[in-house]
Amino acid sequence: MTKDLSGTPFPVKREFADFSEPQAVSRFLRPAASILLVDSADVNKAIRIAAWLEDQPVSVELVAFGTDRSQDSALALMRAGIREYVRIPVQGTELVDALQRAKAHLIRKSAASATGDVFSFLPAKPGSGASTIASHVSLALSRCEAGTLAVDLDQYSGVLAFMLRVEHDKSVHDAIEGLSSMDDLTWQRLTARCGDLAILSSDLRFGRP
Repeated sequence: MTKDLSGTPFPVKREFADFSEPQAVSRFLRPAASILLVDSADVNKAIRIAAWLEDQPVSVELVAFGTDRSQDSALALMRAGIREYVRIPVQGTELVDALQRAKAHLIRKSAASATGDVFSFLPAKPGSGASTIASHVSLALSRCEAGTLAVDLDQYSGVLAFMLRVEHDKSVHDAIEGLSSMDDLTWQRLTARCGDLAILSSDLRFGRP
């Protein structure tokens, strides 16, 4: 399969001989959107991979390949969310065409997932209660919405972490500095937790005169 992609706009970044270390796959896929080629010789295993990726904070599109020509296998893969299937041996541009379609769908999916709700709390003056309201709203949202993040951008007097009674040595500044090499494990180290709420604290060191 790798040789079929040589000289195409889809270079193979990394190959995984098996799926015994799913966390390694997750780190590789994040933060950039990726296309993952899955050997469907074992259809049930390919379906398990698709199910595992559904629960991961990654933007990925699956393309399965194999020699199976049965409609039952193709239908099972489609139901698992695998939109493209390339039969081996590859004929002509079938593989590149499938990857092009997967890339187009990935772009559309990534654009849609980037439009989550953002609530900003901007005080008219210091001490007006914006941080108090922000902390209560964030906690309430985290109890009914998965993936809620509270970001404290007040570099002069940010108190969100203090109000939520969490201590953490990482901040917004650390997240910005490490943006180019961000992965799931790094993100977990950057954010503090208050129940189901993730918190990215301000860094008061950079707000002091």
